Amino acid sequence: MKLGVYIQVPFCRTKCTYCNFHTGVFPQGMYAPYVDAVVREISEHRALFAAAGVAQIKSRSVGPDAGPLDDNLKEVARVTLQHGSAVVDTIYIGGGTPSLLEPAALARIVDAVRGSFACALEEVTLEADPET
Repeated sequence: MKLGVYIQVPFCRTKCTYCNFHTGVFPQGMYAPYVDAVVREISEHRALFAAAGVAQIKSRSVGPDAGPLDDNLKEVARVTLQHGSAVVDTIYIGGGTPSLLEPAALARIVDAVRGSFACALEEVTLEADPET
C-alpha cells in the first residue's frame, strides 16, 4: 500500500482575500519552533495516536468521547493503523507559503518523514510563491 503525506506550513507574507486555509502573517521567529513541532509530531506519531486511543479504533468510535465516524475517517484510521506495511511515495508541503521556510528547515521535515515511515519517494512537492 502507498501513502501520501501532506504537511501544512501556515505562514504567509500577506493573507490573500480568496484564501480559506488556516494561515496567517506571523513573525519569522515562529518558523523554527513550528518546524520543531512538526518534526516532533512526525517522529512521535505512533505514541500520539496511541495516547489518543486511535490504536484502539473500532468501527464506531475513536477514543472514549468520540462520536460516530464517517466512512472517510474510518478509512483514514484504518490506513494509518496499517501504515507499518505501507510505503510513503509522496510528500506534499502546502500552505500558506512553505517556500518562506529555509531549505534546511524543509529538509528536516522531509528527513523526519523518511526516518519515521518506510519511504520510496516518487514525488516531493512544495507549494511556492514565485517571490519567495
